[in-house]
Order: sequence, then C-alpha cells, then structure tokens
Amino acid sequence: MKAIILVLLIVFVTCSPYQKMFEKFKAKYNKQYSEEEEAMRYKIFRDNVKIIEAHNKKGSSSRLGVNKFADLTSAEFQSKYLKPIKIEDQKETVSPRVKDLPTSINWKDKGAVTPVKNQGSCGSCWSFSTTGAIEGCTEIASGKLNSLSEQELVDCDKTDQGCDGGLMENALQWVIDNKGLCSEKDYPYVGVDQSCTKDKCQSVSTLTGYQTITKGDLTGLATACAEHGPISVGVDASIMWQFYIGGVLLDIECGKTIDHGVLLVGYDTDATIKYWLVKNSWGASWGESGYIKLEYDKDTCGIADYANYGTGCQAL
Repeated sequence: MKAIILVLLIVFVTCSPYQKMFEKFKAKYNKQYSEEEEAMRYKIFRDNVKIIEAHNKKGSSSRLGVNKFADLTSAEFQSKYLKPIKIEDQKETVSPRVKDLPTSINWKDKGAVTPVKNQGSCGSCWSFSTTGAIEGCTEIASGKLNSLSEQELVDCDKTDQGCDGGLMENALQWVIDNKGLCSEKDYPYVGVDQSCTKDKCQSVSTLTGYQTITKGDLTGLATACAEHGPISVGVDASIMWQFYIGGVLLDIECGKTIDHGVLLVGYDTDATIKYWLVKNSWGASWGESGYIKLEYDKDTCGIADYANYGTGCQAL
C-alpha cells in the first residue's frame, strides 16, 4: 500500500503544472543543478511562480513572469545583482526648467542609446549607468554613438569597488580626470574584477563635467532628460524588478532605498498610464527587451533621488 501511495505521489509531482513549467524553464535558460540543489531550486521556483500569479491576478498595470531569475530567492537575487548605493551629501545640485517641456521624449528612438547590455552577476550596474549617460550625450553633441567600456571603469576606477558596487558620480569624475573612456570593442566586458589595462586602448569619448539634479525634483528630471539626453539614475530594484516582464510599474509597488544604477532614456505623458522609460543592464531577455516603465509624476522606485547627466561630451 505504501509503495502504491509513493508511486502515485511521484506521478503527481512529475505531472504537476509547476513541475512542467520548471522543466521548460531549465531548458530555456540552460539551468543545471546537482540532485540535491534541484529539489531546492524547484521549491523556490514554484513559490516564485505563485507570487507571479498572485500579482498578475490583481490587474495591476505591471506584469510579472517567469524569467532567468525565477529560481532565486529574493535575498539571493538582491545579493547577486543589487548593491546598496550610499549617496553622499549633494552639495551642488541643479533644478533644470524650460518653458515648454515636451509631452514625450525617447532617446532610444532618436539613436542616442546603445543596445541593451548585460552586467551578469557582477555588481557593476553603476558602470553601465555611467557609460549610458556618456554614450547619449556624446551622440547628441557629435552625432556619433560610441559603445563605451564598462570593464575599464570596473578595473581602473579605484574610487569605486568594481563588482562590489560603486557611485555613478565617482565614475563620471573618473572619466573626466582620465580624459575619456575606451570603446567596448577595445576593452570588452568580462564581468569580473581585473587589473587595469587602459593604456592598451585609446579613449573614444569624453566629457568635461556633470550635473546632479536636486533630489526628488521630478520636473527637473524630466527637463534634464528632454534637454540633455539620457540620465544616469539610481533606483530601488529590490521589489518586483526580479520578475518584471512588462507594463508600467507603479510607485506603490517599489521602495526608495537606492540599490541599482540604470539609465533614464525618456518619458511619455501621452500614454494611458504616464511613464518614465528606463534602460536596465540585465540583458535584452529581461523586462520589455531590456527596458522597464515606471510610473511618471511620481518618484517611483526613487528614480528622482540620485540623478546625474554629463556635460561637455565629445567623441575623440
């Protein structure tokens, strides 16, 4: 009798919808585990799918789904991909204003944004946020879109901590002090801390300064984005971002403890739900082809709390 019950239990587990989803997940993302770890990862995956299903049933404007992070606990995800950003006291800030702010802007569509990149499990988001801002303002100033080297910042910017995190302000200042950055092609990304080899490549873009937008200034953030191009911003990505696949993430759905550097590339106030358009660095398979939309007119995920843009950008 016990043997029959055991067989029925095995058949039930094997045929459960969550198990089938898990098998598809493993195949799609080439996940391989030891026998012991597989049981643990399956339980985490199943629990995450239940979280995803519960959220989507609420009818929120944001949608969650199974992605490459679905076998990680929230704590594991945060430890691997997010690093708390300790923002220093901002002594000099700006509050940009224009008389006629456009109702929408999209620097990706205008050709000032490089393709979505992938930081991997290295905590180097700060470097991607920095290069994105410089790439954008260089293209706007010179008409040339250079994909810049995050690895150079990871290896050479000693004011920051490489794969253990950093500040975008520090990185911008490092680029100014070192008169530019090499291209991604000449100093490719590997996602681990290495010795600095910037002397083996030639800088292709630089800038002469940067501005920090006053904390919480939503109008200033929108104005700077419309007037100056993509903005390096910090956000709280500890909630919802792990499984985000589309739609507009609302202010009430995330916190404001800055732990991730991203790139603001536009906004749309003509949309049914107004949003900020943000480029992430978790690959094009995440979110909406690597992007996320955050509720506009709100400091959603702390998007207006730590924002910087480059000035005097030029291609070399």
